[in-house]
Amino acid sequence: MQATTVRKPRSTTSLSSLTTNKLIGLYRTAGLFVEKKTKTFLRLKIDNAVRRKMGVSIRKRIIVKLKYDTRIKKSSLRRATEEIIERKISDKSVATFVKTRIRLVWCRNKTVGELLHNQKIYAIETEHVCQCADRKLPKMEGHVMTRFVELESIPSFIKNSRKVTRSYKAIDLQTLKRAIMVATNHLKGLTTPVTLLADAINQERRDNAAWTKKEVNDWKMRFDRLVLAPIDSNQGDTTVICPILYRHAFGKTFLWNENYEAMGALEDEVELLWGCKEEFANLKLDRLGGWKPDGSLGITYVIPKHKDLDRWRPIAPAPSDPGALAQRRRDEEWEEREEGWEKEREKEEWEEEQQQVREKEWEGKCEGAEEPRQEELEKEERQAKREGVEEEKREEHKHEREERQEERGKEQGKQREEKQQGREREKEEEEEREELQENERERGYGGIFVMLFGGGGAGGGGGGGVPFFTIKHK
Repeated sequence: MQATTVRKPRSTTSLSSLTTNKLIGLYRTAGLFVEKKTKTFLRLKIDNAVRRKMGVSIRKRIIVKLKYDTRIKKSSLRRATEEIIERKISDKSVATFVKTRIRLVWCRNKTVGELLHNQKIYAIETEHVCQCADRKLPKMEGHVMTRFVELESIPSFIKNSRKVTRSYKAIDLQTLKRAIMVATNHLKGLTTPVTLLADAINQERRDNAAWTKKEVNDWKMRFDRLVLAPIDSNQGDTTVICPILYRHAFGKTFLWNENYEAMGALEDEVELLWGCKEEFANLKLDRLGGWKPDGSLGITYVIPKHKDLDRWRPIAPAPSDPGALAQRRRDEEWEEREEGWEKEREKEEWEEEQQQVREKEWEGKCEGAEEPRQEELEKEERQAKREGVEEEKREEHKHEREERQEERGKEQGKQREEKQQGREREKEEEEEREELQENERERGYGGIFVMLFGGGGAGGGGGGGVPFFTIKHK
């Protein structure tokens, strides 16, 4: 069925006629495909069919966001969320599958520095009135300038701005119920109240030693109308500064510096971005790329240095440009145009140079017609001389080759004569050896003697003897 859905798009219309149990099975089976593109395509089609049939999306996760607290029991909150799903979804198979999409997520609590530091509010051009005259804090040139580590009255938890606070409403039952309702709000059905079990909050666990957000904000009021800023190279510490000193430092670094231009305060960022978006649309730049809704301009400010609080470090965060994609594509298009213009200019310059060369050649031919003729004659003479020298060299090489051939012929004749003489001497020596061998054979057979009549007596009587002979070589 799934293979048919991919190959034949018309078959997707028949998914709505299937039962929810089969659709859930197909959705689970779609995860067995290897390619991510195929899995996503099938899941979207099946999810649309279930949404048309039941009015519920089985693809969307149910994310319950909770502020971190060790006393919250997540399993109890999960069971409460499952009960809400069962009440809202009548189909059992769909409700069972949607339960598997529940996710309980811890949300990070704010740090002490995020609650205390307010230097961005005072990083503006507006002048402030000095509020440190009646404060018993260390001062510099009549204005407050100190840090938390130098003050004994500061609690240890507040001295470290990197410590994380805890939410004082994290274990509130209404807060937990509201988190479950927000997570299941997209499910159509009867709106029923959330019922939490008694063990949703473990009261036996000891409370965290961290301060709550409310406690930090209440303690912050002691430094009301003073600037609380982090310190460079020592992010855990916090400085307490008079607004007069901070504005003077910010003015020297940014406001009165000709290299920077003030665009507005922190409160004006939304209006500035809205105006930029309208101008972006009027110029039809949205054809090149979309406008990022989460873009920002960034706020500039200054913070004191760790070794010397009277020295300041400028902080100018890079803006998250909402039209970065369109700007990049426009720059690429502009670069291509500039390359085309550069090639056209180079071609025109080359054509002008060629035209100037042709004009100079024509002027030279008209003004000095005899000079080119004289140059041609001189060239012909030089060419003739070169040809004569080359002819002489060829004759010399030919004569040398003939001499070498004659010498080579004489040497070859001598070699042939020597070979002929050698063959004749070998023939004579062969004849002499044959004569010597013949003489030796003749001398050897001359020493042969024959003995006849071997055996038998000289008288009559006896029968004749037995003849024999012997040949002996000396």
